Amino acid sequence: MNNAVSIIAEKKIIIGSNVLIGYNCSIMDSNFHNLAPEKRHESDPRPESVIIHDNVFIGNDVTILKGVCLEENVVVAARSVVTKSFPKNSVIGGCPAVIIGKV
Repeated sequence: MNNAVSIIAEKKIIIGSNVLIGYNCSIMDSNFHNLAPEKRHESDPRPESVIIHDNVFIGNDVTILKGVCLEENVVVAARSVVTKSFPKNSVIGGCPAVIIGKV
């Protein structure tokens, strides 16, 4: 895990073995507030766990949002925003992240 990594859990974040995380990454399992305009002062009613399996490589400046599961050996390109789950051996990148290759 490199410098300036922020991992904030309201429910649960699981990080497997041999995971590499670049600098300035954020991993969060919640919106931390309700999205409804009249309820924004309330907490997120549905936080969702984040699971990062073994041997995942997360580049610099990556954001991983609630409900994401990254299976084994996934590579996340720098500056990606990960909003959904990806299968093992995927190379992903972009905003929002999509599959751009295979390991």
